[in-house]
Amino acid sequence: IDQYVNLVSELVTVQASIKLFSEKTKDPVLLQISENMENITGEMRDNALSMSLIPLENVVVRFKRLVRDLSSGFNKKINFITEGTDTELDKTLIQALTDPLMHILRNSIDHGIENEEIRLSKGKPAHGTIILRAFHSGSDVQIEIEDDGAGLNTNKIKQKAIEKKLIAPDTKLSEQEIVELIFAPGFSTAEKVTDISGRGVGMDVLKRKIAEVRGDVSVISKKDVGTKIIIKLPLTLSIIEGLMVILGKTNYIIPLLLISKIRDIKFADLQNNSNNLAIIDKKQIPFFTLREVLENKNHYPEEVKFISIKYKDKEVGLIFDDIIGELQVVLKPLGSIYKKQDIISGTTILGDGRVCLVLDVKKIIENLSK
Repeated sequence: IDQYVNLVSELVTVQASIKLFSEKTKDPVLLQISENMENITGEMRDNALSMSLIPLENVVVRFKRLVRDLSSGFNKKINFITEGTDTELDKTLIQALTDPLMHILRNSIDHGIENEEIRLSKGKPAHGTIILRAFHSGSDVQIEIEDDGAGLNTNKIKQKAIEKKLIAPDTKLSEQEIVELIFAPGFSTAEKVTDISGRGVGMDVLKRKIAEVRGDVSVISKKDVGTKIIIKLPLTLSIIEGLMVILGKTNYIIPLLLISKIRDIKFADLQNNSNNLAIIDKKQIPFFTLREVLENKNHYPEEVKFISIKYKDKEVGLIFDDIIGELQVVLKPLGSIYKKQDIISGTTILGDGRVCLVLDVKKIIENLSK
């Protein structure tokens, strides 16, 4: 199946070359052949991707065994409920996801679910509950692990972050911003290191592993009510729909599913904003220019493209010179030389043989927001 997916990926690249050549020559016969080939390639691509998808329930047995063994070891009574495990994901994604999900379950059992006496004193049922649910959310797959345990102690998290010098003592943070600190490198609030968790390499490693497969992780927690970890993942890793943009003399690709809106705007109007907030459709939208990030020294044109990116349930604008159009992108990994950078998620070969970089726009926004 992997070989078939790879061959179809190469076919997508060849088809893009034929389409580009037919559009240049404007030969009506060649244009018709190119269009027919594009349709067939599209069907083969969909077929190849569906073959590489497997249901999440294939690994759920391991999770059930883990919950049973750990709940017995901690002398806690836990009901483990699964929903939507027939949801399908690329098998490479499922392989990459298994360890992070097991780590989340360990944390829920070790830190989240209280023992029977404490639960009863809080008016909760003696049995704790952990729910693993999966479902399609637009073109993504969303996986949630929710427990009805103690929730995260934000005071303890903030104090630990100050001790580890992750934040200054006088830093003002919202409850949700404090909760997000658990993803900081080396962060752990465990009183003691156990075989289960509290090694200080947990949630930050988990976030990085999920980011490596173009996913995103967030957490919602309420004291004495419980914690929910939300993981959003793409359906597949090999072929994506992309938008080609221009910055200076360089072309880049942005994943199409992250884009909410594209607007024409005068660059002079953006320059007048000292706080990097643009008023778009009567809303204030934060934006970033990428010249410095991508080390591009060209000047912006008078009119630019304001591309709104979906980021953590809000919109963030990125500024580009122009847009070339939509295309199917066959993702290729970066070489070992570029492993340490995190703003490029991969490369693709265009129809004319040029190599084009695929931007990790979520990581770019995250870095610029710090």
